[in-house]
Amino acid sequence: MEQGGSTVIRRIARRSRWAGLLLGLGAGTAAAAIHTWVDAQGRRHFADRPPAGIDVRTLPPTSSTRPAPVAKVIDGDTVRLQTGETLRLIGIDTPELPFRGRPGEPGAEAARDRLAALLDDSTRMRPGETPEDRYQRRLVYLQTDTVADIAEALLQEGHARVSLHEDNAQRADRYFAAEADARRHNRGLWSQPDWQPRPATDGAGWRNRFGTFQGRITDVRVTEAGGRITLDDQLDLWITPAALDRFDRARLQSALGQRAAVRGVVRQRDGRPYLPLQHPGQWDTLPAP
Repeated sequence: MEQGGSTVIRRIARRSRWAGLLLGLGAGTAAAAIHTWVDAQGRRHFADRPPAGIDVRTLPPTSSTRPAPVAKVIDGDTVRLQTGETLRLIGIDTPELPFRGRPGEPGAEAARDRLAALLDDSTRMRPGETPEDRYQRRLVYLQTDTVADIAEALLQEGHARVSLHEDNAQRADRYFAAEADARRHNRGLWSQPDWQPRPATDGAGWRNRFGTFQGRITDVRVTEAGGRITLDDQLDLWITPAALDRFDRARLQSALGQRAAVRGVVRQRDGRPYLPLQHPGQWDTLPAP
């Protein structure tokens, strides 16, 4: 189920008051540290793999977790605690279950059941930088004594896809790597027909849905204000200034004429489909035909 929050990407700098909550990967994990830096425009960033050639500060590790006794697994990315609190896993999205006459999506029950199987009496939660979403669900990472990151495990097994929000993006590199591994091995959702690549020209009929689209790059415009890349003159890929630092600008500028496959949720602007491109993990360069 899609993580609640503004559809407009918010800059991390606007949430600086939550910086003290930025957390690493938890005790007992073979994890990378979290780093922070300020770019030339004064925006603060957090990531486990910072760009090369910049001054970064490594955040100290923390063990700020607390028990999360789960009473009910609502779906593949949401649980309810015995205390009544509702927790939403950060960084992933799983298929929707049937709801009020709306049919469920393929893989929804499998994701819910797998999440339930991964949880146990040792389940603990770790807060995100932004503490809750617009539905007042607490945004957290979950872990157990045997699973260092529940969301990452769901991605690795193909039960979820990455859902990146700028204010809770510190594990994005790891999560996209786990998703890529599931995709390469055709696990779970990545074996479903709706998750297979389709022409970029199908984007217009794919509003507010996740999909994989491929085509030839017919236009590239990259400035300090962000980027716009177009597939087959039909589907625009928008990169915000906050996301642009994750990309190799030289690679973007040289992409004209190449074939690419991109993944994400298609939106509409002025009657034209566009796909927010937030991380290089959403993009694969395809071999020439």
